[in-house]
Amino acid sequence: MHNYHDVQNAFPPGFNNKLGWSWGAAILPFIEQTNVFEALDKTSNRTDFDDAAILAAARTVISGFRCPSDSAPDLNDKAAPLYGPGSGRTKTQDLALSNYIGSMGNDGGATATNTKGNGVLWPGSNVKLRDILDGTSNTIMVGERDYFFHRGSNWAASTDSSGGSTNRHYTLSSTDTTYGLINGTNSNCFGSLHPGGTMFVFCDASVHFIPETIDATNDTGADMSTYQRLGNSQDGLAIGAY
Repeated sequence: MHNYHDVQNAFPPGFNNKLGWSWGAAILPFIEQTNVFEALDKTSNRTDFDDAAILAAARTVISGFRCPSDSAPDLNDKAAPLYGPGSGRTKTQDLALSNYIGSMGNDGGATATNTKGNGVLWPGSNVKLRDILDGTSNTIMVGERDYFFHRGSNWAASTDSSGGSTNRHYTLSSTDTTYGLINGTNSNCFGSLHPGGTMFVFCDASVHFIPETIDATNDTGADMSTYQRLGNSQDGLAIGAY
């Protein structure tokens, strides 16, 4: 992610809301997957999985997107984005599974069309390091989601255009607990097979285990919980112990 930022002067969008490709697809050249990136031709092609070459590329199993603790199948049948011509996006294809999802912040309503997130990755986002006002060591960028108890993710795509707002939870989540508590019952939450919590990557590239017992009460302003504050990159509030 940081190598991408070094070249593009911003982190990738949570997904490209015009073409559908996710942040995972955007960083492929920076994780030694240039051949897969070029096969997707993501700079000009929509997520047209009727194209055999594009589908094959999007089904490439990439170990860096998998948690070793999750023995999920190679393809994810729980996070298959819609695609198709015009507004009639009714087709789906199972894509290569990922266990990692981007953080929209504590605004679960961030959409491609009219609402920006306050985290780092949301539909159409273009966040720079300088925009993370609370400090990179205090802000979640990416977290885990297991397949068996939740839905996992895929590294490649959400649904393009307006449909992406509906399917954003396939590759993104939120510390707004309407998306569920860590390891909660909502399939869209952050979660893992690790006992008692989940691993998160913060914006300084450090990795933290956050327990499911973290203060996560949904509130606003100065009363926001610790979990909400960790997702929000610009609330100006101190982070308590967790």
